[in-house]
Amino acid sequence: MCLPGRRSLAGAEHGSRGDKNLFLGAAWVQPSSDDDASRAPSKALAGIEVDDAQFEVLWSCIARCGGEHVWPLVQLLPTQRSVLEEVTAHDPPPDWARLLRPNSMIGGLWRAMYTLQVVDGILFPPDGSEPNREWTQRFVSTGGPAAVLTLTGEFAALVSEPAAGRVASQV
Repeated sequence: MCLPGRRSLAGAEHGSRGDKNLFLGAAWVQPSSDDDASRAPSKALAGIEVDDAQFEVLWSCIARCGGEHVWPLVQLLPTQRSVLEEVTAHDPPPDWARLLRPNSMIGGLWRAMYTLQVVDGILFPPDGSEPNREWTQRFVSTGGPAAVLTLTGEFAALVSEPAAGRVASQV
């Protein structure tokens, strides 16, 4: 699935490299208001299929060599399915404190920012349609805005930290 508000590169352009063809294009998916299982699959998945194990490799690379090297690749891929599922979960509700805590998962701050992109795409649909009020109310009632404020404070502390080595290891 493609991150709401962001385009993937599966389906719009054709390119060739030797005897191998590369099929690229743009698509996005917005979660439905009913339930997670009823979301329509993206046409982009026919061109690029990325599973959670592959994303975990990318998050590990971010932890080892820095996000500036891996982040552009992450942005080109369809949305990590498990992140979208966690963010739109009904029961149990999303654990925003964990999803938006840089130290809670491999990938740190980059992964928290990725989750925020998913949230942004749901709160502000890129096609200009009305946001899903039910999801927005659930986001607020389950502590989403408080977790965003906590993340903002943690980020400010990391940026203002005098030891640059610590910032690099956290980001």
